Amino acid sequence: ANVKSDSILCGGGGFTSDAWTQIRADVLGVELRVLAQKEPGIMGAATMAAIGVGQYADFADAYDALALFDRTFTPDQAKHAQYNDLYGLYKEAISINASLGKRISQLNSATGSR
Repeated sequence: ANVKSDSILCGGGGFTSDAWTQIRADVLGVELRVLAQKEPGIMGAATMAAIGVGQYADFADAYDALALFDRTFTPDQAKHAQYNDLYGLYKEAISINASLGKRISQLNSATGSR
């Protein structure tokens, strides 16, 4: 979407591991702020209900009152650069593999093999 952000707000099961969250921050190259609430889906449903009954005027008000963050992960820029290099190699490998796959498929079609 070509949207740039200095910080990403996240939470839930995939963000319970500090090691994996740090890896994500390093790969993405942006700060990750992890919600203190361990079930953000439930929190979202409760937030919509609270807005619906007039507890909060809108999502901005509810966010200001309810969104609490307990951990922040700052990317290691050296690791981010390494991950970018590895991603470039990965994209190149995928492209080469796709080309080889097409050639193998053409050979199989020409010989009648499956």
